[in-house]
Amino acid sequence: MRLTRAAARKANSHKIPNEILTEMFSHMARPDLARICRTTKKYRAVAIPLLYRRVADMNALELESWVDTMMVNSELSPYVWYFQPHSTGGLSQKAAMQLPTVLAGLPNLRILNVVGDLCQLSEALYNARFKQLHTIECTAMQSNSTCLAMFLNRQEALRTLRMASSSRNPGPFEVKIELPKLTNYRGESMFIPNLHDSTVCRLTTVRLWAWSFDIEWDPLMETFGRFGALRDLTADVWRVKASAALEAIAKRLPSIERIKIIAKGPKKFDVRPEIGLAELPHVLCLFQGLNFLSFESFPPDEFDIHKTVIAWGESCPTLGQICIGAFF
Repeated sequence: MRLTRAAARKANSHKIPNEILTEMFSHMARPDLARICRTTKKYRAVAIPLLYRRVADMNALELESWVDTMMVNSELSPYVWYFQPHSTGGLSQKAAMQLPTVLAGLPNLRILNVVGDLCQLSEALYNARFKQLHTIECTAMQSNSTCLAMFLNRQEALRTLRMASSSRNPGPFEVKIELPKLTNYRGESMFIPNLHDSTVCRLTTVRLWAWSFDIEWDPLMETFGRFGALRDLTADVWRVKASAALEAIAKRLPSIERIKIIAKGPKKFDVRPEIGLAELPHVLCLFQGLNFLSFESFPPDEFDIHKTVIAWGESCPTLGQICIGAFF
């Protein structure tokens, strides 16, 4: 019996290992995955976990539909790994109340964005403990700081924390944040004092910015310098000379390996940040293990990048890579 071409193609498709199908389907957009789910049982079994794996870039209507689906089909919960919406605004009151319950029931969640109304941390989400959660992005408010700290302290597998603020001065947390596996912090510099020493001592990568574009460099670097674990630092500077910021880093962390300084200032001000080019060679000689320096700012008039790179390299012999970029 001879097979038709269509039958032969269908028979051969069933011989493709699931691992290869997973790799193929992982590059598809959600609408295409949804169509794949309506073809064969084998394709559906492979595509369904990928279709629900990431919750991101959804509008309010799509997010509300997702909440309804998860409430009715709890068997889909293990497939969700990443919850990364930019906002939860626009949800109906019913969906907004159900969302924390849905999230609390996701056993394999890896990344969680605590945004919008979720920042209020309802009881269901507040008491949740995610064993595989490694990254959280959250917003701290005066009304939720203590609850947020206690919620974070339950996430023992957390390795990356991103914190923003909804106010200029949310005030100190009543509870220190203690995360035994945290190595990466990205967020407002004002929250560093709210991290317990047992957490700060493990940080190896830090990306800092400030609401008012002011970072108190000396006390901040003193905090990191007590432990000396920090190896990679990115920071926004504006009102402080870049040379002054680097000097504060060099005094407390002479063995740091990578530094990226961003001196751009608020967009509403047409201001060229003061770099302190003349002082930089004298500051760079204080570093003992610096091998990467990236400096992004508005270069002053008649800026000679060739001479600058040579001067910086001579001042710090360990430097293997220097990057100079421009804004505006």
